[in-house]
Formats: sequence, structure tokens, C-alpha cells
Amino acid sequence: MNKPKVSIILSSYNHADFIGESIESILSQTFSDFELIIVDDHSSDNSWEVIKRYKDPRIITIRNEKNLGVVVRPEIIDMLRGEYFAMAHCDDKWDKTKLEKQVKFLDKNLEYAACFTLVKPINEDGNDFDDESHRYFGVFEQKNRTRLEWLRQFFYDGNVLCHPSMMMRVDAQKKYNLYAYGCAALPDEYRWIKLCLHDNIYVLQEKLTLFRVRKNEMNTSGDRLDNILRLNFERLALLDCYLETLSYKEEDFVKIFPTARKFLNKTGKNNFKYVFGRILIDMKDIRPCRIYGLKLVWDMLQNPKEREEIEKLYGFSHKDFIELSGSIDIFGVQDTTNTLTTIVHYDTGDGFKPELAISKNVYVNSSHRFYVEYDLSKIKNICRLRFDPAHGVYCILKNLEILVDGKKVEYEPIDATINDGSVIFNVSNPNIIIPEGASVKLSVSGEFWKRDYSEIDALIKNPPRRRFLRH
Repeated sequence: MNKPKVSIILSSYNHADFIGESIESILSQTFSDFELIIVDDHSSDNSWEVIKRYKDPRIITIRNEKNLGVVVRPEIIDMLRGEYFAMAHCDDKWDKTKLEKQVKFLDKNLEYAACFTLVKPINEDGNDFDDESHRYFGVFEQKNRTRLEWLRQFFYDGNVLCHPSMMMRVDAQKKYNLYAYGCAALPDEYRWIKLCLHDNIYVLQEKLTLFRVRKNEMNTSGDRLDNILRLNFERLALLDCYLETLSYKEEDFVKIFPTARKFLNKTGKNNFKYVFGRILIDMKDIRPCRIYGLKLVWDMLQNPKEREEIEKLYGFSHKDFIELSGSIDIFGVQDTTNTLTTIVHYDTGDGFKPELAISKNVYVNSSHRFYVEYDLSKIKNICRLRFDPAHGVYCILKNLEILVDGKKVEYEPIDATINDGSVIFNVSNPNIIIPEGASVKLSVSGEFWKRDYSEIDALIKNPPRRRFLRH
């Protein structure tokens, strides 16, 4: 039997309402020299019955004996007999000229390993998708880039290429082993990164792929909690791919990671592993990157030769690492109830103003204890202070102690009840007036207890020993 020019894998799982359209859009292609391998992941609806209705000799059908959660796996890749490999999803469709135009491009341009197309989003009914606020609306409108520019795109901003728009050389798929077991949120990005480490890719500037945007984020890559949870881990795991760039020339390394300039040694001699670690640590709000970066530099410090090199080149010692690791909230401690956002406002004679304030995130330990210290030495003529322990929170403070320049001072809680040594705030924006100003330092310590309004209301109804009213 003659080998087909193109091998197509069509993934199927519980999309009986759409898979017929997908199959028909493939069978009606103007380029007909292909095999269509349809893999059904043990659908629980009647997808398999729909698939079996099609008798075209180019179709090969496979039904998993149980749901595996994945279709494109090594044993399926090994079945591909074509020169090119295209991926189709059971809820998407193709323009009838898609295969013809991609085959023509790859035949003529041997320097490219894969060819993508622009994408036209459609809704569940197959009509134009017009929600401009949705992340799928324009994400696949991509210009062409060099492979280094694509690596930069994936590293800083993630995947913007549509999987079912792809056609790839089968040799490249097998040579670079573009499959990762356990990867479900970012399998496409993994493949494009590994491919662009070695080869070029191209995007045909025509909308030849119709990508169906499902309701309630039901796309495989939808914005759902399970996807977000696994995405963070997979983002961490995919960073291994970029280790290959550590052997690149500095010029190419900086094209991929322009933020490297901040950490490069100006003498021209550099350790790109260290620089890569510092790039990752510096990526605020991307915790997987910061975790990976800290671990990378940590491992270097355990190697005497590398430890000596990075201290010589960058003046970075184990002490610097200790300070760095204690300043980055890589596990989201500050996003939990174990932290407070405290603010100290200072009055220099014209009253309290929003811009005259210093904010700090403060850790509350397992015994409910907290401590915060403010350096006020650069602020002149402070006549009084206001301390806000937890903006937007109903709370109780116990064993509160306020020191100004090391001396214990009196304080005046506003909208609060004092009962048995507890300061019970009956507003969600608690604040404490400190009549005595400070010349150098303010420190506040005590115990913090978060409460909802009903609990606070019940406590306030108990006979208070002392009541502070708003002035």
C-alpha cells in the first residue's frame, strides 16, 4: 500500500454533536492524499457510533479500551506513515484548502519544520465568535517570527499557536520526541518550545482553521480550576526545555531572554545557568518560574566550582541567596489568612492623606502573633500616626503593644470595643490613632484574629468595659 503524503490524527472524546462536522471538513479537503487516524478516548456519548458511519478507505479508527485522558501518545505517533503530520480536534473544522496550502508551503520551504495557519473562532452553533473580551478572540492572530523570537514569546507570554492549525514534518516530531507524559494543560507549548530549539516554524497568514469556542470554558485548554492548577506545575516542568539555551551564544541567548541584560557580567564572561536562574527569580507574579530559578541557583551553590564562579563573576554569595529566598513569597503565604496588609499613615501637620502612608505585608504565625516594624527616619515633623492593621477585614487584636522609638505608647482604637484586653473592631477598615509622633521607628505587635461580621456583632453586644467612639 502506498504511503500517504499526510497523516492526520483526529482526537475524539464526548463530542458527538461536533465530530461529524470535523470529519467531513477533513474528507472534503482539496488535497486528498492523506490517512485519517481517528482515536476515540472511550467516549461515554455516541461519538463512536458517529465515527463508524464514515466508510472512507483513508480512515483508520481506534477506540481506547478505557479513558486515558490523552490521544497523541508515542504509540499513535509511531503509526504515522506520511511525510507530514496534521492534528485535528473533534469540535473544530478546517477550510477545504488547508491541507493543500500547507503541503505546498512545506514542500517548497525545507528550512521550516512546521506550518500553522491563522484561526477563525466560531461558537458552539458554528457561527462567528464575536465576544471580543474572551481570551480566544484574537490570541491566534500571530505574525511570523524567527525561532528565537518564538522561544521568547513562549517563555514570557505562553502559547499563541492553535494546535489543530498545525502541520509538521513527521521526522521532526519523532526526532525531537515532542511528547511529554502527564502533560495536559500545556502539551502544545511543550512541543513548540522543543521544536523551536532546533527548527523554524511558519504561520500562513490565512484563516484556514475554524476553532470552536465552547460554552462554560469546556475547551480542553479552558479557563477552569483544574486546568489552572495543573498549568502551574506544567509551567514549572516545561522550564527544563530552556536549559538547552544555556549553550547558546550570548547574542542568541539575549534574543530569547532580553531581561538577561540586567544580570549579565559586563566583562563578556558569563555563566548562563546563573543568569537564567536570576531571570526566573525576577519574574514577579509567576511563582513556578521563581521556584525553578531559586532551585537552579541553590543547586549551583552546592557545587564548589560553580559557587566560586558566580561569586567571582557576579559578587553573589550564599548570604545573598539567603536574603533573596527570604524576600520572595514563592508559595503564596501572603495570599492566605496568615498575612495582613498593614498600613501606617503619618500626619505632618495637615492631617492624614492617602499619599502619606507606608504599607507592609505582615506574617501571622500559628499562634496568631504578628510583628511589624516601620522605618520613619526619613520623614520629618511627624505629629501623630495612624495604624491600619488589616484593610477590609473584621478583626480582633489581643495583647497589642505599640512602641515609638523603642518606648511603649498609648493608642486610641477607632470604632472599636475594648473587652478583657481585646480590641474588637466593628468596622472592616480598622485603624488606631497613635497621638505621639515618631522620629525613627514604629513597631507594633500583638495577636490577630480574623472574624466575620456576625461574630463581631455578637461580641460587641456583651457589656464592654470601655468604648471608643469615632471623633
